[in-house]
Amino acid sequence: MEEQKMCMVQLLLIELQWKKTWFDPQPDIPRIRIDSTHSYQHRESMLEKLNTYYTLAVVIAQLIIGVLGNSLTLVADATRIFADHLELFQYDRSATPGKRLTEIITVGITNIVMFLLFIAFLLTASGRAATMNFDINRMYLSIGTLLAMTANTLQTLCHFRTWQRERGYNFSLYTGSKRNQLMHGFVYHFVAYFVLVSSLLIIVNKDYLIADVVTTYITSILILTNISSIGYQLYHEYFSLEHPQDEYEPI
Repeated sequence: MEEQKMCMVQLLLIELQWKKTWFDPQPDIPRIRIDSTHSYQHRESMLEKLNTYYTLAVVIAQLIIGVLGNSLTLVADATRIFADHLELFQYDRSATPGKRLTEIITVGITNIVMFLLFIAFLLTASGRAATMNFDINRMYLSIGTLLAMTANTLQTLCHFRTWQRERGYNFSLYTGSKRNQLMHGFVYHFVAYFVLVSSLLIIVNKDYLIADVVTTYITSILILTNISSIGYQLYHEYFSLEHPQDEYEPI
């Protein structure tokens, strides 16, 4: 009888000891990190890297040229190019919640700044339309337009590469479905070529300075569509913070 009790006690001790090790780390088992398979967790192609670097260079150059040439259209288009590129920002869902929140806050602040610029463009264009008391340097306008058109073309090519992959969002203001994505490409980027039309009119005849005002209005609307889409993405990302996308699995 005593031996049976001793055996039972030993079995209980062994079971308790075994249960304690359930949640203990096991350093002898190698572990690998499985990154998120989210659609926008992919390695950038050379075209996408080129687009990123070239877009940044064009935005800076176009802002400077637009200010020097007194072209509101070039300044607004530089903002549009940046906003369109920011819309394709790849949120790192495999990162820690703190880092992801930092990304969301940074993009959110940038989006607010772009909205303020959108308001400024509308007010400035309205002021110019009321007085028509301004002039534009045609040499600067030509250089800035050339940069803008090459950047717009490169962005369109990168959009087509992105559309080949499944989007990370089930719904977006204008990029949530294949049909709307195509509309974005053919409508948004086609309308962006109004900068070229506006510049040609002004270069040919300075009596068409009103084209700078009209194109600024059109470009501002495009900026607003980008701001709206980025805002929706931020909303989506913020409320997905509690759902980690990476995990660790034993080999």
